[in-house]
Amino acid sequence: FAAVCHQLSEAGIAPWPLVAGDEELILVDRKRLPTAALELVKAGHAVGPPGRIAPPPKGEEDLPAADAEKLCGVWRLVDRQKPAGSVVEKFGKGEGPIRIQAPNGVYVEVSVRSPGQVVGQRSVCGSLRIEREDGELISVRHKVLGFEPPSVGARKSRVALDAGGGEGGEDV
Repeated sequence: FAAVCHQLSEAGIAPWPLVAGDEELILVDRKRLPTAALELVKAGHAVGPPGRIAPPPKGEEDLPAADAEKLCGVWRLVDRQKPAGSVVEKFGKGEGPIRIQAPNGVYVEVSVRSPGQVVGQRSVCGSLRIEREDGELISVRHKVLGFEPPSVGARKSRVALDAGGGEGGEDV
């Protein structure tokens, strides 16, 4: 509890801790809620529900409920297009990333190419905006947070300290 309050304070967000019976709550200013959620997710915490953290993205016009429903749910991608109509990545059956999209525009995408192996895994989350282009619905993603392990193993660095090597005998 104290560590979470400290993380938020370090990020410039004023937390208001509240203890009510056996529950510990942290209140933050509504305007700072998306930033607070991002900081906590970056630190490895789970934050939810998405509809309370990220309001639905603002579009030029509200998407009709029937169209919004078509774009929400859980599925496996078969290809990635950028721009729309131009395939930049195609996936075989059962190999594409799993996408979860909520009605408020929050999405999570998890890609595990080979179970048990780190190489090829990738996860991202963020928000998306729905646009209508030539009569079709197009989702435009805005990545907020991503994770992709290095493909060549851990990076190694060798550091040599030269005591007294700076000006006037300072350590550098």
